[in-house]
Amino acid sequence: MAINLTCTNHPHYGYITVDTSPDGAYSGVSKLIIKRKIKDEFLFTSVYMKSVASAADLTVSFDDFLCRNNYEYQFKVEYRNAQNGIIDSQTYNIKSYFDVLVICDGEEIWYTPLNVSAINFTTIKPYAVNTPLYSAKPSYYSYTETNYEEGTCTGIFLKMTGPENKIVFDTSHNWKYRKDFKNFITLGNAKVIKSVSGEAWLVGIKSDSISDNSLFQNAEIEGARQLEFGWLEIGDFESEADLYENGLINVTEDYWSGI
Repeated sequence: MAINLTCTNHPHYGYITVDTSPDGAYSGVSKLIIKRKIKDEFLFTSVYMKSVASAADLTVSFDDFLCRNNYEYQFKVEYRNAQNGIIDSQTYNIKSYFDVLVICDGEEIWYTPLNVSAINFTTIKPYAVNTPLYSAKPSYYSYTETNYEEGTCTGIFLKMTGPENKIVFDTSHNWKYRKDFKNFITLGNAKVIKSVSGEAWLVGIKSDSISDNSLFQNAEIEGARQLEFGWLEIGDFESEADLYENGLINVTEDYWSGI
């Protein structure tokens, strides 16, 4: 027997769809695991898990929001038994590329091709300086061994519809679309931000308010308005543990491959 596995990149929507199904009958499968890694690297990241109770559970269409731009990836689907042994597996190579600014969580993905200044960020290294009373030089203390980044995101968020080769902007209810996006941003859960230059951050949205700039005008698109909000890096985008703890993947620790 064999496993059917195909992947489709969505360059104007910022994600990859993974479709998998069995080619024939399988027995003893209790878990289906989808993994991916950057091609030629060693460790896979486990990104999706499904319990299998019937043959129908082996047919899956999964949208992976967490691929960086302009990277060649290898996806793998594994069939596992109750003892966590691998019954069968299959791999598929595909390049991730997109031309939009992406913001997502574990359930939703939002994007804009009209990213005026997209992402501006600063690397932070917390420290303190102590100046003793009878010392010629101060003392320097670092609070953490790691750096983190914070910044702002700016874009013109408009609804995009249609197939990849015929995308149009739906401007009929711009106010409603922006309101739904602002509700998404202010939910309080972790988000992932991906840039077209390949950066990706696991973040919390830290703005007290979201700027909805009515002064911005785009002559080509009716009703275009610029939104801006702040963000703070809260975890490691490459860590399965951080992704799981923040609700970005559903794969439990028993099936993690990396960190």
